[in-house]
Amino acid sequence: MPITDFTYTGYLQLINYITDQGYNITNYHEYQNISNPCILCHDIDFDVDKALILAKIEAETLSVCSTYFILINTNFYNVFSNSINNKIKEIINMGHEIGLHFDETCYQSLSYSEKNMYESSKILIYIKKEISMLEQIIEKPVKTFSMHRPSKFILDENIVIPNVINRYSKIFLNDFKYISDSRHNWREDAESIVLSKKHEKLHILTHPFWYTDKKESCRIKLLRFIINARKDRYFEMSDNFRQLDEFVKLKDIE
Repeated sequence: MPITDFTYTGYLQLINYITDQGYNITNYHEYQNISNPCILCHDIDFDVDKALILAKIEAETLSVCSTYFILINTNFYNVFSNSINNKIKEIINMGHEIGLHFDETCYQSLSYSEKNMYESSKILIYIKKEISMLEQIIEKPVKTFSMHRPSKFILDENIVIPNVINRYSKIFLNDFKYISDSRHNWREDAESIVLSKKHEKLHILTHPFWYTDKKESCRIKLLRFIINARKDRYFEMSDNFRQLDEFVKLKDIE
């Protein structure tokens, strides 16, 4: 099965290729002391449950750890809820790192123009605030952050925060071969890049949301997520509205 088909089997094959080629999977803090480092990271854009599945595969089947970036500002999951909080901590307990996924578009006070860069001090305040919030949630220090759909201005600025690593800093984009599966699409041939061993250092970003047991189209995955959201809302309502099934039954929305 191709490693780029967005199945769990394909992901397993990708990691096996990486290790077979002599790359050593590491993190953003220890790569300097490792030969042929490969940093694995994941953006949790929509679904923490999918991230938990991939985290288990990495820890239990592959015996590797990676970094999972969590959004504070999102309408898709609530990091302050007990259920999501417990899942995040489960990921941590497997040995994975949790980093902040920062969405600059949530702050309307950040203005951009071709002639005037945003106020660096302002963006730093917002990132530090969200890091502090995430630390309170996971009860651990947050040592990494990444940008969600970063603008050109963000990338060009090369944001620096003491003692916290920016995934999009120049070193991780320029010194490493960076490949990503954004929008259900590997922008470069990941298999060829790994097998060629042309690059001394690899930096690989995946999105757990896209991975499934069997090969499916991007459209099918998106439709399922949207349709299943109705069930999620039903159970959430049931937890907060006594005897909901007197008025609406689960079968009514299936």
